Amino acid sequence: MDKYNDFYNYINSAVEKFKSLEASPVRIISHLDADGIAAASILAKALIREDIKFSISIVKQISKQKLKEFSHENYKIYFFTDLGSNSLTEIENLFKNKEIFILDGKSAFV
Repeated sequence: MDKYNDFYNYINSAVEKFKSLEASPVRIISHLDADGIAAASILAKALIREDIKFSISIVKQISKQKLKEFSHENYKIYFFTDLGSNSLTEIENLFKNKEIFILDGKSAFV
């Protein structure tokens, strides 16, 4: 299988996982650059189409302190767009019992 099919299959599995979750508001955390703002906007548009409430924060960088603050918010589903792949360990430790989607140009994780 080529890398495009792998990517397509990976994205499809992430979409199916998201669709299987109980409906609840979504938290989007994205990078303060053109890619991050575009990614958050595209995701927001998709959530609007599905009538899913969401909140967006655009950050210059993600620190352990910022992650800790976000993890204490009352959301069950988080999307990190254009950031997060360099903070996997911290995210895994701080966001236990939450559904996390990391969509980053460096890597994507569900």
